[in-house]
Amino acid sequence: MKGRRNTIYAANWKMNLTSAEAGSFLDDIIPVVRDCTSEVIVLPTALYVQQLASRALGTNLIIGAQNLFWEK
Repeated sequence: MKGRRNTIYAANWKMNLTSAEAGSFLDDIIPVVRDCTSEVIVLPTALYVQQLASRALGTNLIIGAQNLFWEK
């Protein structure tokens, strides 16, 4: 029998938050997911990835990047 798959929760923000709002959201969510056994991934706007990755160091929160696409 194969192992059980891990549950993943991901939040993709697109362009909906400012830098300050993104930081505040992260500060609010870190204690909520502290004891979570699932993977929790936040995918902010590319401009905030470094800021939030630094803020999430030492937590179980994963910061990821969204794909980028240019269209004429």
